Amino acid sequence: DQQLIVGHRILEDDDLSGVVEEEGGGMVFLITVAGCPTCRGPCACTLCGCTPQAGLIDYYGICKECGKCGGHISACPFCAQNFPSLCALDTHVRFIHQDKEAAEWQSSRLEDHLKQRGEPGSRRAAIPVHGTFMEARRGGLGGEYDAVHRGLEVPAVAA
Repeated sequence: DQQLIVGHRILEDDDLSGVVEEEGGGMVFLITVAGCPTCRGPCACTLCGCTPQAGLIDYYGICKECGKCGGHISACPFCAQNFPSLCALDTHVRFIHQDKEAAEWQSSRLEDHLKQRGEPGSRRAAIPVHGTFMEARRGGLGGEYDAVHRGLEVPAVAA
């Protein structure tokens, strides 16, 4: 994903170029942001329902709006498993899909996490909110079954 930066602000699609030119003194930076491998765009949190945005969910699965883990899915592209964070997904790929990791996976995120793990103040993987990511405990059942047991409204299917 690419973002335009003027001053200390990320430009939105509806920003006007004349206003932007005045704010940044004519300086506009184009950066490439490593997007979510699951969403391929701005992520959203299902726990708080905030507006989708790039960088909303951190590497440890924490939403920057509500501060909870479990509202975003990091799906494994090599199997049907889902995880509450990129950290958990990276660890899964490292140990379950070793043949794919070297050729098809960005392992630098996990390497950075492992290097910092023993440092004072280092972050740890978060525990998802109770009731989320329960598929493994239910024998792979999710979707409507999961929504019913979490007390969520299940959308009606048109006949």
